[in-house]
Formats: sequence, C-alpha cells, structure tokens
Amino acid sequence: MTTRFGLLINLLLTVVSLSLIAQPNDSSSSTQRVIFSNEATKPATIAKSTKIEDSTSHWSVTTPLPQAVQEIYPVHWQSSLVVAGGLYAHPQARYIITEKVWARDITTPDATWVELASLPEPRHHPILASIGPQLFALGGFIETAQGKWTNSTDVYLLSSGAGSWQPKQPIPIALSETVIAVIDGRIHLAGGRTLAGEQNGNWNDSTDTDWHGIYNPTTDSWTTAPPLPQAKNSACSAVVNGRWHVIGGRTVELENLATHHVYDVEKDQWIEEPPMPEARGGLACAAVDSIIYVFGGEYFKPERGVFDKVLAYDTVQRTWTEFGIMPSARHGLGAVNAEQSIYLIGGATKAGAIGTSPLVSKFTLIPKSQ
Repeated sequence: MTTRFGLLINLLLTVVSLSLIAQPNDSSSSTQRVIFSNEATKPATIAKSTKIEDSTSHWSVTTPLPQAVQEIYPVHWQSSLVVAGGLYAHPQARYIITEKVWARDITTPDATWVELASLPEPRHHPILASIGPQLFALGGFIETAQGKWTNSTDVYLLSSGAGSWQPKQPIPIALSETVIAVIDGRIHLAGGRTLAGEQNGNWNDSTDTDWHGIYNPTTDSWTTAPPLPQAKNSACSAVVNGRWHVIGGRTVELENLATHHVYDVEKDQWIEEPPMPEARGGLACAAVDSIIYVFGGEYFKPERGVFDKVLAYDTVQRTWTEFGIMPSARHGLGAVNAEQSIYLIGGATKAGAIGTSPLVSKFTLIPKSQ
C-alpha cells in the first residue's frame, strides 16, 4: 500500500513539473501572436519584441504608380502591393475619381505596375483587405447624380486569376474613410463616415460614426461588435499581438485627433492607450515587429499643411518617439508592411485634393548592430 502511494505521489509531482515547464513566460511578448492588417495572406506569427532605439531607418524610392492617386487604402495581396480606386487632381474638373486597380510584385526589385480588373465603377476611399487568394474592396464614395461623395455599402471580391469583381453582402451601413484589420480570417471595420440623414451625394451629407462591424467571408455575413470609443474618420490602424490599434483621425469639422484606442480581440473590448504627440488626420501607419510607425497626415487649422515627422509607438513600453522626417511628406497615402520595410504609396503633398503624387517610397528598418 505504501509503495503504491509513493508511486502515485511521484507521478503527480512529475505531471505538475511538466505543466510548469510548459507555461508561457508572461514577461515575454514573443509568446503572443500578431496578425497584421496588411499581411492577411500570412498565418499568425509571433511578434518579435523590439526597441525603437535599436534601429535606424533608410529611405529609398521604388517604381512609381502609373497614375498619381490619393485617398487610397492599399494592401499586400499574395506577393504584390495592390492599389484600387482613389482620386487625383485635374485642372478642368478639380479632381477625377478612378476605377483603376494596380498591382506590383515586391519580390522583384523595380518591378513595374500591372493593371488588374478595374472596380465596377470609379470610387475614392475604398478600403482593401486580403485573405489568401481573395481580395476585398469595401465601402468608399462613388459619383452619382447626387454628387461625387455618394457614400456606399458595397463589398466586392476579386479572386486570384478572376477577370472581374463580384458583389458580396453589403456593409450594414454606408461607410467610408474607415479603418480595417483582418483577424482570424474575418474583416473588421471601425469608425469612418456614414450618412447623417437622407441626403447622400455631397461631402457634408456624411458624419462621423463609431460603428464596428465584422465580416465573415466564409458565410458572407456581417455581425456588429463593441463600437469604437470615439466617432471619427480618417484614422490609421495596425494589429499587433491580437490587439488592434486605431490611431488619430479627425472629425467632420476637420478637427484632428491624437486619440489612440486598442481593441483586444480575445476580450472583445476597447481600451485607451497613450495618444500621439500631435493630432493628425489623413495619416497612414503600419507595424514592424512590436513597433507601429505613423506617417503623414494633413491639417487645416490654423492654416493648411502636411505632417512630415515619422512617429513610432512601442506597443510593449507604451511610449511614443519621433523617428525622423519623411523625405516627401504626404496625406491620403497608403502604408503597407512587408517584412522589415514599409511601402508608402501615393497620397498628396498638399492638404486637400491637390498635389497628388505617384510616389512610392520605401522605409526600411536597419538594426544598429549591422
């Protein structure tokens, strides 16, 4: 009996020891997952915890867009950068809205841009998401008889190798100038501008919203989620370690915001984190490892201009740092991450719908130890 009891005790001690060895170290962010909104074609990976001061940046210029364009939300789809829709300045019409879709293979240095199937109609501020072989375009403004700012509920799908976009279940509300993330194979949209009333066609027909919706491509259906704590538009976002950071933005009164809210996917709740050092709207951001980098944006008060400082947010230390100057400051641009680089695409060098640029610049992080 004593022998059996002793064996049982030894077995229990062994099980407890093995379970303790298997426990993750809570002090290390390397045990957490990361799903980048612009890297949805890749499986969830571990975010390497890095420090802002351990890297320096190098700027270079890559193949420009075939057409200058702004108010875009490009994405990394399979091995390519993809840009869809947008608008560009025009001397006769103030600005032109485009339906063109362009792709550029980033595995080949200095590859040219190729044209993919055009959107069903010209559209500015459509937001893109990629999930494996699927490319989605959601919302945005189209031109109708009521005006060039007709807010839409449209969702379109372009499958790899397909020659046209197919309509999918619409967004429950008209939505533009929103932010997006792909998490666990689902598309999250939060904030932006939706209809203020029955009118739909002019810029002032839309107002800020805090709406947060989730699209499931498998079931082609939408569900609602906890709303963004602040109604706003023209923010930027990135997902690090299962936490979706929504940064900056502005109100329809053109008041820029510095606010920073984070959605914890597992807890299904929003929390507030340190705001940016300065309020910005029309900005772009992307994450490399555990750091989020913020670029550009525009302001209208007290005068008009474009921000040129690069800001870096350490998601582990929860601190902001200035991280150099953009060689060509823009707003209405897109930021797409690819490994240790971020591509800054298009945008405009002046506030508003002027100074539209075809520039594609590459921001590469280099460890100081190299």
